[in-house]
Amino acid sequence: MKKILIGVVILTAILFISLFIIFRYSDKDPVRCNSHIYAEIQGHDKTQATLDLNLTLFTVKNGSSELLLSGSVSTAETQYVVARRMFFSSKPSNFAGFYKMKWMREERNHKDNLPDALWPHILPEMPGKEFYAGIKPLSDRELLIHKLATPYFVCAIAED
Repeated sequence: MKKILIGVVILTAILFISLFIIFRYSDKDPVRCNSHIYAEIQGHDKTQATLDLNLTLFTVKNGSSELLLSGSVSTAETQYVVARRMFFSSKPSNFAGFYKMKWMREERNHKDNLPDALWPHILPEMPGKEFYAGIKPLSDRELLIHKLATPYFVCAIAED
């Protein structure tokens, strides 16, 4: 169970980074950014879990964006399907290179069977609360998304 919680923390970091990317490109044409997260996690009680998720981030005008999550969270006993759409808003913050993000709502696909008790451990913040996220360009097509001092993931900007 603790392993799953660690996986949730990693996913939360990824979500924050996605939000930052969305905000950064919100004043331009819509942008799609893709990432994949695979992590094998061990909890304090020696339980193990595997997090295997695809992320697609869409930036939209007016500070609103969405993040698509699909994949699985697996333990030795159970495999959970994750299939959700997260909607968030973003605006500039007083910290250089960071934005204030806020989860507005989520839509859960009928195939998603991740227990509600685990979901809050995956998200960096609960819906309705603001949090800070930053983005650092690594190249013309790659971005590092991070929390104040913690990297979340690298996202590749997709060309249509």
